[in-house]
Amino acid sequence: VFYFTFRVNNCVGFSNYKFFLLFLSYSMLYCVFIAATVFQYFLKFWVFHVLFLMFVALMFFVSLMFLFGYHCWLVAKNRSTLEAFSAPVFVSGPDRNGFNVGIRRNLLQVFGENRRLWFIPVFTSEGNGHYFPLKNRSSESHNPLLANEDMWEESDDGSEEGSLVEDHDPSVTIEMEEE
Repeated sequence: VFYFTFRVNNCVGFSNYKFFLLFLSYSMLYCVFIAATVFQYFLKFWVFHVLFLMFVALMFFVSLMFLFGYHCWLVAKNRSTLEAFSAPVFVSGPDRNGFNVGIRRNLLQVFGENRRLWFIPVFTSEGNGHYFPLKNRSSESHNPLLANEDMWEESDDGSEEGSLVEDHDPSVTIEMEEE
């Protein structure tokens, strides 16, 4: 688990968040299974390897339980770990709950519509990772680096001149340049 946590570092995002939560829950279940099967030997034989196995299984369970609980709270609030520390900035200012659309819809964004597939490791998340619904219809995304609240559309000839696009969609769209 420590190796996986080290390798995951900043790699958990839209496309694999469900898989990360499933990994945590299946790991917790495995720790409970190990502790339950070793418990009878723990009571009968007080040998080092049984004590060590029981201790490690319980310690991993406790640490995974806290990590899983924190991420369940993040899903319920529809936040990423970065948004938990620094609120996203909108036109009206920073708002920690800007993407919170209710617990049910937040869960559906991560796990998808089909509840039978929630605990199976297949991709069922809603959206494409570039479009995120907002809490308020009146909120619009705002990039604090640009300090320009207007949205401009590039012209077809590649020049920087463009026309103002009036977009009444209340969602945030993230566009990434391909390298």
